[in-house]
Amino acid sequence: MNITDKNIKMWRTVGPRATYGLAIMELAKFEENLVVVTSDTSTSAGLDRFKKKYTDRYFDIGIAEQNTLGVSAGLASEGLITFVSTFAPFQTLRC
Repeated sequence: MNITDKNIKMWRTVGPRATYGLAIMELAKFEENLVVVTSDTSTSAGLDRFKKKYTDRYFDIGIAEQNTLGVSAGLASEGLITFVSTFAPFQTLRC
């Protein structure tokens, strides 16, 4: 995998949420087993591009954080690389 200096410089200027989405897009080019599981946070986590390009690798569970982590664990147990996205208070307190 080759993350260039150009990528890193751009990521520093767009903010953490957009950087997360852009980095996931870059990783997805190299990892066919990479999936994203989210609790209705595609826009706020910068995942809209990923959602449009990799529709078969994007799972929006809705506002159900407990279930989101359960689905992610199941996908990971089948060999997929899972990235979970939700808001920190919900992930830590609801799950």
